[in-house]
This record gives sequence, structure tokens and C-alpha cells, in this order.
Amino acid sequence: MNGFSNHPSPNITDRLYFYAVISLFAGPFIAFGLGVWLIPNPESIDNVRFLLTSIIATQASILAIVFSITILAVQLASNRYSPRIINQLLEDSYLKTILIIFGFSIGLDLALIYFQPSTSPIQTWYLGLIYASIAIAFAAGLHLWSFIRHILIQTTPEGVIDSLAGSVDLEYCLDRLSEANQTERHPLNPFYAVVANSIQSDERMATNHAFRRYIETIEQLLEEIYEGETVDKNNKAVKNLLTQIFGEQMPDLLTRAAIENEKQLISEITACNRQLAETASINSDTVTVSNVYSGFVEILKDQSVSEHSDLTLTVITHSAGLIQNLVYQGEYDYASEILNQLNQDLADISEDGFEHRNHHLIERLAVSLRAVPLLILQNENKNIASDPIISSTHPERRRISGSTHPASDCLEQWHYLNIKTSQILLKSERRYNNYSTDVPCLIWEETTKKAFKMRTNRYGRHCLRTLFELATRNLIEIDDEVVQSGSMVVSIGTQNQKISRWIEHIASVRISVPISDIEEVKNQLDIYQRGTSNTFTSLRGENAKFMYCDPTPVTREDYLSILQFLSQSSKDKNGENIIRATSQSELRNAVKNNLSGVDSMLKSPTDVSLQVTTPFYSNNTTQFGEAFGEDSLLVYDSNLEPVVIKIISSLEESDINRLKNQRDRLEKESKAGSLRMVILCPDSRGEIRDLVKTHNLEFSYFDSTDYIIPRQTTLEEYIVERESFYNSRFVKNTS
Repeated sequence: MNGFSNHPSPNITDRLYFYAVISLFAGPFIAFGLGVWLIPNPESIDNVRFLLTSIIATQASILAIVFSITILAVQLASNRYSPRIINQLLEDSYLKTILIIFGFSIGLDLALIYFQPSTSPIQTWYLGLIYASIAIAFAAGLHLWSFIRHILIQTTPEGVIDSLAGSVDLEYCLDRLSEANQTERHPLNPFYAVVANSIQSDERMATNHAFRRYIETIEQLLEEIYEGETVDKNNKAVKNLLTQIFGEQMPDLLTRAAIENEKQLISEITACNRQLAETASINSDTVTVSNVYSGFVEILKDQSVSEHSDLTLTVITHSAGLIQNLVYQGEYDYASEILNQLNQDLADISEDGFEHRNHHLIERLAVSLRAVPLLILQNENKNIASDPIISSTHPERRRISGSTHPASDCLEQWHYLNIKTSQILLKSERRYNNYSTDVPCLIWEETTKKAFKMRTNRYGRHCLRTLFELATRNLIEIDDEVVQSGSMVVSIGTQNQKISRWIEHIASVRISVPISDIEEVKNQLDIYQRGTSNTFTSLRGENAKFMYCDPTPVTREDYLSILQFLSQSSKDKNGENIIRATSQSELRNAVKNNLSGVDSMLKSPTDVSLQVTTPFYSNNTTQFGEAFGEDSLLVYDSNLEPVVIKIISSLEESDINRLKNQRDRLEKESKAGSLRMVILCPDSRGEIRDLVKTHNLEFSYFDSTDYIIPRQTTLEEYIVERESFYNSRFVKNTS
């Protein structure tokens, strides 16, 4: 197919048909009337010659004037929008129809003059041709009036884009791009030019119409590419076609919309861009997705539009959504590639000083991407454990760098993105001294706690291990003085109060481990706790204590497994011993070894930490087993007051009364004063919480159904929830 199609649109065809019918019925009567009026004496040859000459001159004059004005209008439109409009006019079927009608009318008049009889009277057949000539001239005039209306409409922005939209297809696009990779040969340049000029001219209605037809044309091309059997989407011409659209035209339209402060158009362009990219990702078209993302990044790098927060914020939101959608679809390899590129782009942006002007946008990027590990876990929980990497004996199981597990690689790229974001935000705070860098820490705390509350199968637990290892390697460069300890890097070289609190927040991230992986993850816990005393000097305090538990146990054995595992950790972060006992005999042995001084930390529903404070000996532990059974714990808090931790699988009113009686009896026999009782019990429906309030019992609440992404929640619904969370927790005053 060469050029635009020559088939007239239905509106043009209808108008031509309408005027043809009028001419057919009205023409003969008008011609006869005009003939009688203009030729009062048909016997005179001179009168006939004068009439035909006048008709020819009139038609030629009108045609010349109309076409002069038409060419001027088309020239102005071509200068404003695209030179392709001139070609469109030359190939217009309406123009060709008008030229044929006028040419035939003038030619018939000239023929009648040339073959005019030399003698009078005029013969009947000749007089009939004269009447026919007048009728044809009348029809030409009607069609000329319609043509003027057609040209006026076609030279408007709406007319230009409608004319272009209906006459381009994939075959034509590939023909133009197959010979050479030239931007000026791109078949959609006229569309792009009309939209761009409409934005610049502040013609909102024209802009909306042009952009809508532009997107419809792109969707049509993508549909032909993905569903066509004869088109190879890896063809060089196809790649060139899509690269120009998503890599150059779309980013430029976004830039123009930002300069003109067209907020609604910014949102529409980015949303359409992302939607088209998601369509491409579904069809495994990684080239298009890459071009869309590259276009987003170019906007973030563009110094001329960096001050337009609405644009950059919208771009960040949609680029993050694009990455998350790739993860949601299981495209881990490509999501990792884009995240890796984003990390490099953030480094470039940091060098350009971007974060000092719009550091809150970098914060938003991190917040928008915080669902990546949760989406990975959601996907992996649906898979079957068929990958050899998940085998407990596989040598690659504990490795992250170079791992063949694509989900782990994606998690690691997300981890490095969070690190880079932290560095940029820290630089911004140190420069302006009015900005909080808690956001990356909050993201880590929220993400890890929520992720480890999700139930996992064997395949998903590999991702949990990866996430856990990444948490232990959360490298945060805070100052030039960096102390390295194990696989964790923190800074103690600054006395800045805000940064000290930030360090404490990083250190207080609660890491949970699946019960079935306790023995394996124990090594990672040891690494996490390892370090010199100087490293953690600035981390002491309530917010700096490490707490471990599984937030979703549902049976008594699960609780005991956790407590037994924690009792095996010989040293805590301060080099002191941690004591755990699951029976009276274990606790008695611990007391005899002068290690029973225990600080009970039950800070939140998902945190359990028992830390040694001062050696303490009690002679009252002999009654412990008799009173509460071997599935209970007797510990001592920081005030050396005894605390009973009772582990049960269910709780009724009668159980509470029985436990209170047991507590009162032990309290009286031991003469230990007030004896506090803590009950650990699953409460998925929240019915026990109200029950224990009236009985003076300390209750640690576990909800085994509290997922951050419920199984029935769609990605769109989760994005809405994420935006709500962001607005309520992370929005900062950046003035």
C-alpha cells in the first residue's frame, strides 16, 4: 500500500450521492428554464456562442478562486501541523471528483462551441446538448459548495487527525520504515505533530480529540502486530515503529503537557502509555515495555520539566505500576532488568542534583515500589515446587548473587533500589535539614513484617529466605566514617540526632522466620546478630532491640518450636545470653546455671524477645510445673518480677478462671508478690480479645489471616489501597 488510501469516507460519499441525486432530478428543469431565458432566440447562432463562452469563463473563474483559497488554507494547515496534509489533499477523492465534474462541464462547452452549426436554424439535438451543459454546470456548482465545506473541515485539527486516522495501517507503516531507519519517515509523525501543536496552542478540545485518535491508531497497530499471523514483532521495522512512538513521541508529549500545565492530559498520557505497555507485556513484547520505561526515565532526567511535580509524580507512579505489573505477571527477569536500569538512572539523577529539588518524588518512588516482594510472594505461593533451587540440599539454595532463581534476583534489585533511595533522601536531609529519612526504614519494617505473615509453600519460602538475607545486608551509607560488621554496614561516625534515630529504626526492623526453616535460618540470625560492641554502641535503647517470631502460628507445637529455636541462640547483640525454657526441668537447670534473669519483651502482636539483664535465682520454680504444666514458661522482667507465659491453642471463659486460680495459688505459695500472666493463643476472629480484657490478663494477639494482599484482591484494588496508605503515612511537607 503506497500512501494513504484513496477511498472516500462515508460522509464524503453520502454528500456526493446527495448532490448527484439533486442534480439528476432538478438539473433538467433548471437547464430548460435557463436555456429558454438565456436563449430567447434559439435560431441565433451568436446567442448560443455567447452563452457557452460565459459558462466556460464563469466556471473557470470560480474554480480558480476557490482552489487558490483552498491551497492557501491547506498550506497554513501544513505549516502548523504536518506537510503530509498537502499529500492528503492531492490524494483526496473529493478533489478528484470535483475536478472531473468541472473538467467535463468545461470540456463539453468547448466542444459545443467547436462543433457549433454554421447555419440556422439550430438543430434539436444540438439544443438538447446546450441544455445538458447548463445542467452539468449547475451540478458542478453544487458539488463545489460541498467541496468548500469539506476543505474547511479537513483543515481543522479534528479534521486533520480524522483524515489521517482512517487511512493508515500496519502495512503502510512497515513499508515506510523498511528501507531506512529515519525519524522523518515515521508514518505517525503527522498524528504526533497535530497533538503536539494542539497542546502548544492551548486548544483543549482539539488536543483531547487528537490524542484520543492517536491512541486508537496505536492500539490498532499493536493489535495487528500481536494478532497478525504474517507479522513478526521482532522485525526491525516493527521495532523501529514502536521505538519512535514510545521512546520519543510519548515523552515529548508529556513534556509539552507539563510546560503547558495540562494536568489532566499528563494523567491521560501516562495512563495510556502504561496501558499500552501492559498490553505489550502480556504479548511478551519486551521491546515495547523497555521503550515505555525508557521514555518515563527520560522525563525524570529532563531538567526543563523536573520542576513540574505533577508530571514527575504521575510518571513515577505509572513507571512503578508498570514494574509491579511485570512482577504480578511473573516476568521476573524483565522486571529485574528494569529495576537494575532504574538503579543506574537514580545514580545519574543523584549526580545531576535532582534529589535536592524534588527529593519527595524519590521517596514516592520507593513507596510505590514497596509491594514488589509481596507480589512475588503472592505469585510464588501459587506455583509448584519444581525448581531444583528450592531443594534443601541444593548448593545454590543459600546464594543470592548469581542465583538461577529469577524471583530472588528481582528481590535483590528491589533491595538495591531501596538502598539508593535511602542515600538520596539522606543527602537531601543533610542539605535542607528539614526532611525525614524514615521512609525507607518504614518500608523495610512494613514490607518484611507483612511478607512474613503470608503463608508460603516450599517454593515461596525461597523468596522469604532471600528477603531475610537482604534485610541482613541492608547497606546504608550514612557518613564517611563507615563501620563494617559481618554483612551489615552501619555508621556511628555522626552525632546527628535524626540520623541516630534513623540508625535505630533500621536496627529495629523485625525479621520473622518460617517455622519449617528454623534450623536453616538460624545461621542467618547469627550473622545478623554478629558484630563488634562498638558498632552497636549507638544502637542501644528500646528501639534497637532485635525481635524474632513467627507471626502466624496456629498450634501449641508451633509456639514451642519457636521458643525452642530461640533458646538455642547463645548470644544476643550485646554479647549476653538468651534463656529459653519449655518445661520446668529446663527452667530449673537454667536457674541452677545462674542464667535465669530474663527481660520479657512482648512489645507487639508479632514481636517476642527475651533478653538477659541480671542474673537471678528463684527457689520457687519447683512449683511451676505443677501449677502450669510443661508447655509454659516462667521468666522474669527487667524489674525482676516473675512472669508466667502460658501457651494454649484455645481460650474459653472456664480456662481463664482456671488459669487465674492457678496463678493465685502459685503467687501465694511462692510469696513472690504479684505474679503476671501472659497468654499466647491464636485468635483469627478476634473473639478472645474482648474476653481477656475483663480478666486482667496480658494478651498477645496473633491474627493468622491478616495478609497485606488477600487472595481475592486484584492488583487494581491493591494499588488503591497502596495510594491510601501512602497519603496517610508517607506524604511529607516539602515546602
